[in-house]
Amino acid sequence: MNKLTLWTIVCSFVILGCSRNLSLKNPLDPTNNNTPGSPSRPAPANGATNISVNPTLSWSCSDPNAGDTLKYDVYFGLVNPPVTIVSSDQSDTILTRSGLANNTTYYWRITAKDNHGTSITSQVWNFVTIAGGSSIEWISIPAGNFTMGSIAADTVTWPNTSDEYPQHTVYLDAYQIGKYEVTNAQYKSFIDAGGYTNSAYWTTDGWSWRTSNNITEPYYWTSGQYNSGIAFPNHPVVGVCWYEADAFCQWAGGHLPTEAQWEKAARYTDARYYPWGSTWNASNCNCGLNTAPDTFTNSSPVGFFTTGASQYGVYDMAGNVWEWVNDWYSGTYYSVSPSNNPTGPTAGTNRVVRGGCFGDANSDCRVAFRPDLIPSNRGPGNGFRIAK
Repeated sequence: MNKLTLWTIVCSFVILGCSRNLSLKNPLDPTNNNTPGSPSRPAPANGATNISVNPTLSWSCSDPNAGDTLKYDVYFGLVNPPVTIVSSDQSDTILTRSGLANNTTYYWRITAKDNHGTSITSQVWNFVTIAGGSSIEWISIPAGNFTMGSIAADTVTWPNTSDEYPQHTVYLDAYQIGKYEVTNAQYKSFIDAGGYTNSAYWTTDGWSWRTSNNITEPYYWTSGQYNSGIAFPNHPVVGVCWYEADAFCQWAGGHLPTEAQWEKAARYTDARYYPWGSTWNASNCNCGLNTAPDTFTNSSPVGFFTTGASQYGVYDMAGNVWEWVNDWYSGTYYSVSPSNNPTGPTAGTNRVVRGGCFGDANSDCRVAFRPDLIPSNRGPGNGFRIAK
C-alpha cells in the first residue's frame, strides 16, 4: 500500500468520525427541541356530569426538554371544537370559570406552547353542568345609584345602629336577585344533587366545617321545627349557616347578594326605611308583632305578604327569615366603603345578615339594619336568597 492510499484511508476515517460527531445532538443546544407532551388528566374529567356552574378547570402537562417553560391557551365554549380563547399565555395549569348555565354541555381544550415556538393541542374534553337552580324566579335590578345606610338622626331613634352611618350614595351595576327567599323545596334539590358531598360548591373553610361536623342537611331539616324540611316546601329554608347558603348559591349558578345589592333591592332609591315605604306597618310582613294577616308563629310561605314587596317586586325583605349576604362585617365599613359596587371588607370574623325574621320587631326589619353572626351560626331564623 503506497503512502497516498494510506493517507486517503486515514482522511476518510477522520471525515466519517467528524460527520458522526456532528450528527450527535447536544441536549444543551436550544435548537434541539422536542414537542411538549399533550395536555392530559383534565378536571373535570372528560364526560363528567353534575359539575358546578362555577368550575375550576385543571390539567397536567410536561415537556421532554429540561429547562423548557410552558404556557397555555385555554379554549372553552358551547361548540365542539371550542374556538374561543378564554385565557392566553397563562403559566398555571388551572383556570376558574364562573356563571355557567345549568344543565349545559361545555367543551374545552388546551394548547401547550414551549419557549421555542413549538406547540401541541389536547383532545377536546367536555362536561355537563348541574341541573339545579332552574326553579328560581329572578328580579332584574337596573344599574344606577341608590342611598345606603342611615342618617345620624336614625341612629338616635334606633340605638346601637351606628354601623349604619354615614348614609352614602352607592352605584351598582345591573344584577338579578331572587324574587323570593330560597325555599325548602329548592334546597332539597341541592341536597338531592349531592350538595353536601361535592366540595366544588364550598369554600375551603366551609368544607372543613362541614366535614369536621359531619353536616348533611340544615339543622332542623329532619325534625321539621320552625317549618323546616320537606313538609313545608314553599317556606324558606332555615337553620342554615353562611357556608351552606353560599354552597347552594354556587351550585345554583349565582352568589349570595352583597350588602349593597340586598339593600338596593329592598330599599329602592329613595332612602325608605322599609321595603314598602317609610311608615311601619306590621301587617305587611311576618314579624314578632303578629298583626293580621300574620298568624304565623314561625316562617310563612314565601311571597305571602304581597303588600310588603319592595318597589322592585322582591318579597319578604322585611321579616320572615334573616337573610345571609356575602359581606364580612365591619362596624366602620361605611366610612371607607367605595362608592361603586362595594363588596365589603376583604376579611373578617362575622358575616352580615339582613331583613329581620318572624320573631322580630320593626327596628330589626328596617332595610338599613345590618347585624352580624359567625359564619357557622345555624339559628332557626337564618335563611337567604340568591343573586347573580
